[in-house]
Amino acid sequence: MKLQTVRAIAFLLGMLTLISCALAGCRGGADNPGETETKPRGYTDGTDDGNGGAEPSTLIVYPEFDERIERDYLYTVSVTQGDKTATLPVYNHTMASRTTRSPLDTSADEYRRFSTFAFDANGGGVRVDIRVNTDFESYSVIPSAKKFRNEFYKGVISVYLDKPDYFMIRLNDKDSTLLAVFADEPESEIPVKGANTIVVDGWREEEGGVLELNQKGTTLYIKPGAVLNARIRITADDCRVIGRGAIVDPFGDIYRYDKKELGDLSGMLYIRNANNVKVDGVHMLNSRGFNIFVQGIWGRTYAKNNRITNIEMAEDGMQSNTDGSYTYPEDTDCILGFVTYNNYAAAGLNGAGCFLTQKDDIGNPTFTGEGQKFLDVVERYATAFHTPGKLVHAQEEGFHYEDIFAAKRSLFAGIEIKATSAFRAAGIHYGILPVPMYDDKQETYYSNVNYLAPLLVIPNTNKAGEATGRILDTMAYLSYKDLLPVYYDSSLSYKSLGTPDSVEMLNIIRDTRCFETGLLYGWTTDFYVDVRYIFVGLTPGTSASTAIGSYRETIIQELNDFITKLK
Repeated sequence: MKLQTVRAIAFLLGMLTLISCALAGCRGGADNPGETETKPRGYTDGTDDGNGGAEPSTLIVYPEFDERIERDYLYTVSVTQGDKTATLPVYNHTMASRTTRSPLDTSADEYRRFSTFAFDANGGGVRVDIRVNTDFESYSVIPSAKKFRNEFYKGVISVYLDKPDYFMIRLNDKDSTLLAVFADEPESEIPVKGANTIVVDGWREEEGGVLELNQKGTTLYIKPGAVLNARIRITADDCRVIGRGAIVDPFGDIYRYDKKELGDLSGMLYIRNANNVKVDGVHMLNSRGFNIFVQGIWGRTYAKNNRITNIEMAEDGMQSNTDGSYTYPEDTDCILGFVTYNNYAAAGLNGAGCFLTQKDDIGNPTFTGEGQKFLDVVERYATAFHTPGKLVHAQEEGFHYEDIFAAKRSLFAGIEIKATSAFRAAGIHYGILPVPMYDDKQETYYSNVNYLAPLLVIPNTNKAGEATGRILDTMAYLSYKDLLPVYYDSSLSYKSLGTPDSVEMLNIIRDTRCFETGLLYGWTTDFYVDVRYIFVGLTPGTSASTAIGSYRETIIQELNDFITKLK
């Protein structure tokens, strides 16, 4: 999968996977291969080279990985550019041998098939031929949104690429048959071994299973066909991990490792308090924990300007229903990217530094749910959440988001902290994060407190106002002093959260709590109801600016009335 950019604190979980991913798997090929046979054609753009012929082939076939990277024989893959054709190995690096398992077995998630090569589009497009070595009834070329041209002829699926890209083949709508094909751009740089350059050639292991990049400006180059059997920890600025080779994980399950052994290494590639790190082009095969983990130290050091591009991950993760959809019927095995409910809108807006109301210069509440940044945040979330497979809106579909996540049917969930008790009861392992910032220029996180939670009302019939105030102040003080530390440190931190990193994240969330005053007092409630449905993609095509125009004057009038009453 081609992953573009990661900044600040970020988990790259199994969400950023390719072999089993959240891509809408609608049919891109034949429902019945026997009925749509057309002979595959050679593929070149025919560009004249000035000598009466076509451009020379730019096809690059990588050296094969070490035999310890398992092969798979459900498919035979070849690639053609102009008059040059090459056969490609099909890999399937998983925890154990799959030789005893049927090719179409769906009883276990054990298949990470992939083939990889490179070409320059200036030499013409390529045709990838995939011979299927078993009977099947239908096939899909996914992601379907890319509309790859494809043909079927005598057991061979042919897919045409105009430029370097990736795609997957799936047979009979079964995720156990997935094959990923990675077509890279040619390498722009081939470093040589030197004082600040580590070159991996062949199979390399590290004592203790971890390769440390702790010197500023170090380059780790993993050559095509080379394998680094180690985790990588980067703790210095300006380091690079580049190449077309592979990284494999020497350790077992992330939740059963010996912390002394790993040194609190949370991911197969761990960037800790390092800036300007570049990771590009490498294959990451079947990590036993997080694939990539980028982390700073809250309040002191941040991990900034780190760029992760063109990473190809063969990892277990997401899968669709048998019809290629990403809805949530309980009788399927579909795994989705993100599950939440509509009140996540307030958390998402606040997290990005957008609030419906804020104080003006003299302390009066003023309407701030507008402006270009506000509209941009709503539009970004609405666009992402309306894409099939990106969101399950648990409130509307008759089931609860906490249950979906606890059942391991979603990779991410927008939750309230109270949900952690349900996850503890379910016995699942997970991590937590604050709601994302708008960008890396935002100085702090903002963690929304649900507007239904903090409200306490004293009726106007109460005749003992001063005594009531003292009692409430005392209760609030004692709760802050005695109750909250126990709740956070004991109940949440140690019982409900799975890792030390999550405890650190919880502290960030606690220290950055914020409130939507407009919702607490009801000034912006109607406006928010409309905006949140736009936000989570339930009213696609509806503009947030229209909602602002409809409610703005009413909100301002309610604010003025409130200020007048206070006076």
